[in-house]
Amino acid sequence: MAEASIVIAPRSPRMPWRIRIGLGLTVLTLVIVVFPGTMILPLAVLTPILPTPHGCFNFLAPLLFLAFFAVGALISLFILGLGTAGVIMGAVRNPAGLVIAVLVDATVASLLLLSPVTVTGSLSGGADPGLFAVFAACAVIPVGAIVLLLLPSAYPWRRLFVATVAAAALLLVPGAVGGAAFGLQAAGISTPPPATTPTTSTHAAC
Repeated sequence: MAEASIVIAPRSPRMPWRIRIGLGLTVLTLVIVVFPGTMILPLAVLTPILPTPHGCFNFLAPLLFLAFFAVGALISLFILGLGTAGVIMGAVRNPAGLVIAVLVDATVASLLLLSPVTVTGSLSGGADPGLFAVFAACAVIPVGAIVLLLLPSAYPWRRLFVATVAAAALLLVPGAVGGAAFGLQAAGISTPPPATTPTTSTHAAC
């Protein structure tokens, strides 16, 4: 009687603890988009380009705000969907998932650091220090996730790792600039207000 042979498949190595914690922090980052981000963090980028109707077109102001609000919420939904896909793909050890998670974390971190500066009035108007402190504290979570997920051995190709680092750095630049600008303002180092010039009434006759 031939002896039956039992073949035992080798166990795959356990996922590094850095990647596991990094993916967990990415999940927390997605939660931040909902609260305290209230699904409108992208308004940090959209607010400076929001047109202000004057005169006979003042009635358009609420509509424009609602439109920008809706666009911000849709972008947040896209970030949530992309981030969720990245976490799931990363959990099954797909390198593309790690790349997506890192880029989502970098995007949310920049939005968190930009929001108090742009939405509440930028340098000239003054941002709320308490609000900035809350958002800056929340930004630590996605930044920590980026640091943990950028594990060279988790990426099959060195070029993929380098490209991910470069893309994350570019996405973090706006947030770093916004944070530095607010820090200068909080320290009392700000640009002088523009000189006042006589202006005509914006309420022109229709």
